[in-house]
Amino acid sequence: MKKTALLLLLCICLLLAGCTAQTAPQSVQPEPDTQPEPDTQPEQAVQPARTWQDVQAQLPDISAMSGFPVAEEAWHPEPIVVHGGEAEYWIDRSESWETAKICMRKDGQTASIYAAQDGSLSQLALFDGMLYFAQTGGIYRMPMEGGAAELWIPDGGRFALTGGVIYTWLSEQGFCAIAAQDPEQAVPVWKQEQALTVRQTVPVTGGIVFWLPDAGQLWVVLLRNSGQWELLREETGPMPRSIFSDDTNVWFMRETSEGQFLYQIDCKDGAYACLGKLPEAPDGCYSPGTPVLGFQRLLMRYQGIESTMEFYALDDKLTLGEHLLSYGADDSYAIYFLHLFEIQETPQSFYFCGKSEENGLYLVSEIRKSGDGLLREEALQPPV
Repeated sequence: MKKTALLLLLCICLLLAGCTAQTAPQSVQPEPDTQPEPDTQPEQAVQPARTWQDVQAQLPDISAMSGFPVAEEAWHPEPIVVHGGEAEYWIDRSESWETAKICMRKDGQTASIYAAQDGSLSQLALFDGMLYFAQTGGIYRMPMEGGAAELWIPDGGRFALTGGVIYTWLSEQGFCAIAAQDPEQAVPVWKQEQALTVRQTVPVTGGIVFWLPDAGQLWVVLLRNSGQWELLREETGPMPRSIFSDDTNVWFMRETSEGQFLYQIDCKDGAYACLGKLPEAPDGCYSPGTPVLGFQRLLMRYQGIESTMEFYALDDKLTLGEHLLSYGADDSYAIYFLHLFEIQETPQSFYFCGKSEENGLYLVSEIRKSGDGLLREEALQPPV
């Protein structure tokens, strides 16, 4: 009995001890660190800038071009009128938007030598007695004096013809170099699905220049007709807004908060130079930002306050030199155009392309030079 009483007393003591422990105040724990937890997401790795070696590794092998003819002449910015022998050729769109003709003027006589019913004619180029042009279906060619046109490069689009080589995009092969006299001899030189994409190409004597922008880097690369890639320029910056070429140079313009600047790259030795700031517009005019590169000199074009176009030749210091002509509503040279789009200068003439005031269709016009003066404008009309 005593043992049972002692056992009960021991159990009661244990229960009382447990209750006392539960009601005792908890020990004060240290406050956790209230600083924000660091971002646990992994940081984006900074991609190192590409180098020329990286670009070279992606350039296609075009050693097959080594047997191509060497171009002796450069292709200039698309002319309004092309000259071959004693004849002039241009595309006429003065009748309707749905039709276009190739016209030829020779010995004072004008003739239509080709007509396209869908209005898709674009670009004219002459080589070795043949006239090349682009329209729906591809690149065609025909004799300079007229005759049957044949589809020469199926699926070809806008093209550059420099010497004996045609450069154009083909849907299956990408950007190709094609021997003008042998369209079966086509060498793919670029595929747009490559990591580097081509933004612009301009032909020069003996090859073509590619502009390859990528993540703020910019490479200017020359592909010679011999099948060699050469780096002309590597820099950081955006694409230029206007790019031109002449026989051996590439010209481009960049606009900054301080104005427009003209640059030149010599494709013979890669020499690079900023030629200076382009001049401001004359009083009462403003610049649309697109100078025109003439065949003989650089022309500056300004849009005036009364729908006039002012043309100046720049001297070698990029100052406004000779005032070539004014072209607008209050000028005697404005008898044909409502809107002027293009100008081409040759030693004998200025050629213009714009919209006719009469019907709003495209029209080609000429102002001939005579000594130090200019003769009255004449529209290049197709034969009736």
